[in-house]
Amino acid sequence: MKGVVFTEFLDFADGRLGASVVELALANCDLKSGGAYTAVGTYDHAELVAILTELCRQTGHSPNTLLRDFGEHLFATLARGYPVLLETSTDSFSLLEKVEGVIHVEVRKLYPDAQLPTFKHERLGPHELVLDYHSERAFGDLAEGLLRGCFAHFKESVEMTREEAAGSGGTQIRFHLKRN
Repeated sequence: MKGVVFTEFLDFADGRLGASVVELALANCDLKSGGAYTAVGTYDHAELVAILTELCRQTGHSPNTLLRDFGEHLFATLARGYPVLLETSTDSFSLLEKVEGVIHVEVRKLYPDAQLPTFKHERLGPHELVLDYHSERAFGDLAEGLLRGCFAHFKESVEMTREEAAGSGGTQIRFHLKRN
């Protein structure tokens, strides 16, 4: 997993939970990296899970909620950092339809070793989209947060339902999106 996700997560957690909580979580986790991340580095996603788990143990926050909230934060950060990827999209659905064929292609140019989830989409009408998420890392809550961040960016009200494929362990999720 790219280091930018780690650095942004730690910044998010620092702002949300406080620096002392984050420092204690890093100290309590047995991290191969030692808890030192760079935006361009690549790290085992299990480290992010360990930090998240420890933060939630300390604070009582739900890991699902914290990860979704981080996803919203991450979308806003990526939108500011890479505005060229959003400038040709007029709404959230037009952006989401470009994730695999445009955005992930550009990400792989910058970071050839990036291990990205896959997203397949099906437009059911002008205001309805189905988005299928697949990732071995089972970060569906992060994906949901990124979607929420996308809707907020475009100032859209979108009803979202989420269905996990049976037996997938969270690695395959279908998001049904209906714009109001």
